[in-house]
Amino acid sequence: MPAKIRDIDRMLCGKLEAFKNEGGKHTTYSITDGNKVLATTALPRSQREIDDTPLGRIARQQLKISLPQ
Repeated sequence: MPAKIRDIDRMLCGKLEAFKNEGGKHTTYSITDGNKVLATTALPRSQREIDDTPLGRIARQQLKISLPQ
């Protein structure tokens, strides 16, 4: 089931306390622990939803969390 970009944004900024950097085509999120960057990811600004396959890759490979988390 596709996830809405705004819901992912709320999760990243809320639960994971990611630093948000809005750029040109993508919004970049960085999760830090003090001064150390633990994970980064980017979401497209031109789309409203992301399918499960790329969303799962973002969760596992970039953020090091499971999709349900």
